[in-house]
Amino acid sequence: MKTATSELTRREREVAGLLAHGLTNREIAAQLFIAERTAEHHVEQIRNKLGFHTRSQVAVWAATAVPEKPAVSRTTDAANALINARLVDLLKQREDHLTTLVRKARELSTANDSKQVIEFVLSSAKELVGGKAALLALRNHKTLELEVVGSHGVADEVVQQPIAWGAPAAGDVMRSGKPWVSPIKEMLPKALLETVEKAGLKTIISVLCGESTAQEAMDDGMLLNRSEVEVSDQISGVLNVYRDNLNPIPAGDLEQLKAFAEQAAVAIQNVRRWDRVKEQLQATASMNTRLMGRERYINQLLFRIQQLEQELGRYKAA
Repeated sequence: MKTATSELTRREREVAGLLAHGLTNREIAAQLFIAERTAEHHVEQIRNKLGFHTRSQVAVWAATAVPEKPAVSRTTDAANALINARLVDLLKQREDHLTTLVRKARELSTANDSKQVIEFVLSSAKELVGGKAALLALRNHKTLELEVVGSHGVADEVVQQPIAWGAPAAGDVMRSGKPWVSPIKEMLPKALLETVEKAGLKTIISVLCGESTAQEAMDDGMLLNRSEVEVSDQISGVLNVYRDNLNPIPAGDLEQLKAFAEQAAVAIQNVRRWDRVKEQLQATASMNTRLMGRERYINQLLFRIQQLEQELGRYKAA
């Protein structure tokens, strides 16, 4: 059995030393700033060169054969490896969340009408936080009341009762801009709790969709000077997701849902504008058609008058 460290490269000796301290391949990769597969390859090379069958044999050998670092240095290395591994996990999670949001934004941009956008928003919201149901409520700019514009998996008897689907929480979310996460049983009266629990809804997650009412209150003076079209374009409401369990929602998933709700508000605003433009174009086209019809009728009358005048002229000549 080979025991000489001279057969190992400098990097392989480093890896062997970290194995002696019980680090995993991921932690070794984070410590040495290399890929995890590269760390696995180094461990395999060390085993082959030394004739060992397991990484534990390498660790035992390295504990005596590889020169020891001072205890403080070993402790620091292990701590750094753990910190780096956690940092890698956080960065990968952030990358996954951003990739998902970019994909959702791309898909939102392809929607052709309000109904299609709302359906996509509801299904995506459930997907992002593992929800059983979802509901989107937007404020009517004429009545200033929240109205449910779409829902997935929410029973009709729940949708028809604002308190049951979480309207009071929605009001708080719209004023503060902060998400609301709570067991449903803690926010409903007993008379409604049975209806909601029968539907299998146990936790509510409510996030702002569009502008907060606090921001609108600050902008009251400006709103008075805006056109009716601009005011009606503003989106203000909440996106609710309901889960069938009481498990805590990861902070990253909640932030992802908040960011998606912001995207959804922009998409709904844009598609509403486009719907209005299409209506205006259709009205203009209809008016042009009527005007063209009138112009043809006038031309026909003029032509008929000209014929009658010519015929009258012949009678006068006779």
